[in-house]
Amino acid sequence: PDNHVGNCWSFPGSQGQIFIKSSLAIIPRAVTIYHGISGRRYNRDSISSAPKDVAIYVSDFSRAWGPPCDLKTYALTELVMGQIMFEKHRSSFISLQNKHSGFINYVRLQVLSNWGNPEYTCVYRIRLHGEPAQDGDVGGK
Repeated sequence: PDNHVGNCWSFPGSQGQIFIKSSLAIIPRAVTIYHGISGRRYNRDSISSAPKDVAIYVSDFSRAWGPPCDLKTYALTELVMGQIMFEKHRSSFISLQNKHSGFINYVRLQVLSNWGNPEYTCVYRIRLHGEPAQDGDVGGK
């Protein structure tokens, strides 16, 4: 993936959320969030658009076509995995605080604030780390 400065998924304002469907069921262990290329000098605008406070939620909708359209219903089925302050000058590896022993298919990354840009927030890359389901595992179908 191209994570050069400016080539990001952006959303208006300083708050937003991203829903991610995992290609296979996993037991989640950590998340890595990238903002641009590590080690590269950033300009002031690129730093201010980086996520600052982030919350991570997971859900298992493996037997459904996807998350419910009603976000209130979705909120009742998800589990909070952690909340962190994103390091603006490097990628943030987040070891999930709430150890989840079941398999999940969906992750919601909620950006609660950015580093000061009132117009937009940029997310370059998100990686979900975990243990994939093996044949015969419950929920791993």
